[in-house]
Amino acid sequence: MTQLRPRFLPPYMALALGAVAALEGFVACWVVGAFRSWAPYSGAVPLESLPHVLCGLAVVLAALIAPLIVRPDQKGRSAIVLSLFAALWQGAVFGYFMMVAARLVPIEPSGIFLASVWIALFAFCCLSLAQTLPSAYAGIAFIWVVAVPVAGYMLVEIYLTSPAGSKGWQPESTSAIYSFVHALLNISPGTAVAGVLDGYLPDGVPAAPAIPLAILGIVCAGTLCSFIWRERKSRIAIDAQPKAAA
Repeated sequence: MTQLRPRFLPPYMALALGAVAALEGFVACWVVGAFRSWAPYSGAVPLESLPHVLCGLAVVLAALIAPLIVRPDQKGRSAIVLSLFAALWQGAVFGYFMMVAARLVPIEPSGIFLASVWIALFAFCCLSLAQTLPSAYAGIAFIWVVAVPVAGYMLVEIYLTSPAGSKGWQPESTSAIYSFVHALLNISPGTAVAGVLDGYLPDGVPAAPAIPLAILGIVCAGTLCSFIWRERKSRIAIDAQPKAAA
């Protein structure tokens, strides 16, 4: 009896990645107004907001599906290859819908490319964190995706209500508060992706895509090295068990 070869893409991962593409396509059509006959509020969102809506959706989906894709039985090279494929898939899907949105809203091709790279790196980082730190992943993802941008917004509001902010927000200032908020916007996935897409961060300062991409690349490399080290350590422990028994 012939043995079936294992599939490269497990069914659960195919369903999850297909759901990502379907959701992004559905939201894009909803914003454009293609579902006015049956979907509520279809076309109510301004068309100019379509790129930013897709940026936020891609970030949230990448963070949410990471624990659903990784499995404890995935080990070694297969886990790394599957994570790379899932990350590249999400970046490619996001880039495709950005190119579609570029027919309706002016978007620079370089911004689409950098934003797609950001999404792919962020997705790979989420997958690596979910594989390496499964118990702490929910907290890390919440802080990174939600708490960081909210903290930046609240910090700006507190500053504007203080006497020091009587002149309004001056992003070109060299004060520590401006530098700190700018750093938060650079590492927050949603604001960073929108920044590299538009060329400007929400604080009005031109985005420097090399800095956040380099930081994200270092985080991805660190989590990947940690995962490889843990795999090698577990293999050494397994190989040492028969010797100890003998």
